[in-house]
Amino acid sequence: MPSSHTHSYYEIGYFIAGSRKIFINHTVYELQPGYLAIIRKNEIHRAIAVGNQGTNSIALTFSEHYLEALYKRYGKEFIEDIFDKHIFCFNPRQKRNIEKLLHSMVIDYKSPDEFTPHMQELFIEELFIHLMRAMQNQKQVANIYKEDEIKRMEEAAHYISTHFNEDLSLKLIATKYNVSTSYFSKKFKSVTGFSFKEYLIAVRIKEACGLLIQTNISITEIATRCGFTDSNYFGDAFKKIKGISPRDFRRVSGFI
Repeated sequence: MPSSHTHSYYEIGYFIAGSRKIFINHTVYELQPGYLAIIRKNEIHRAIAVGNQGTNSIALTFSEHYLEALYKRYGKEFIEDIFDKHIFCFNPRQKRNIEKLLHSMVIDYKSPDEFTPHMQELFIEELFIHLMRAMQNQKQVANIYKEDEIKRMEEAAHYISTHFNEDLSLKLIATKYNVSTSYFSKKFKSVTGFSFKEYLIAVRIKEACGLLIQTNISITEIATRCGFTDSNYFGDAFKKIKGISPRDFRRVSGFI
C-alpha cells in the first residue's frame, strides 16, 4: 500500500492464505486465513507483511451509494457498528458462505451486463447480512496485539492522532514514551508500517480534507489548524498524498 494510505471509498479485504498485520487508525490486528477487514472511507490504514511468505486476499471497494439502502433498512448506527469492529472471523459454515459470495461477485464483475450494477448492490447487502450475523455471535477478535511494546506504539499513534495540531516531533514523542528516538522510529515503523513523519502528515492531511469540504475557512487557516507552520509546505504535502492541490480538492469535492 502506498504512503499515507487513505481513500474516499470503503474497502473490504478477505484474507485467503498467508499471514499479515494490518494497522487501522491506531490499532494493529493480525490477519489469518478466513479473516475479513472492513475499513471506512478516509481511515488511515496499512497492511504489513509478516515474514517472507506469500499472501492471497480479495479486495472489494465501493462508494457510500451502496450503503444508503442498508442505512434505511437496518439503521445507520448498526452499519457503523460493523465498521467500528474492523475485523471479523467466521465459523466454517459462515466462511463457506462468504467465500461463495465473493466468488460470485468476482465472476459477475468480470463479465458485466446491464444487470451487474443491481447485482453488485444485492451482493453488498448479502455480505453485510453475513457480517451482522457474525457480529451477534462474536466478541472482539482476540488477536489484537497485546505485547507491551505493541501497545505502547498503538498508544503513541493514538496520541499523535489526537494532538496532530500541536508542535509534535519525533524527539518529543520518543521522550514521552521513555525510549530513544532511534528505537521509537524503528519500532513505530515495524508496528504500524508508517514512519513517524508519514503518520503525522497523514493524520494532518486527513483532518485538512474534512475542513476543506465542510467549511469555508481559508486554506492558510486550515494549514495552521492542522499543525502546519508553513502553508506552502502544507500545499506540497497535500498534493503529494492526494494528487491535487488543496484548492482543487475543495473545488472538485463540491464546496462553493
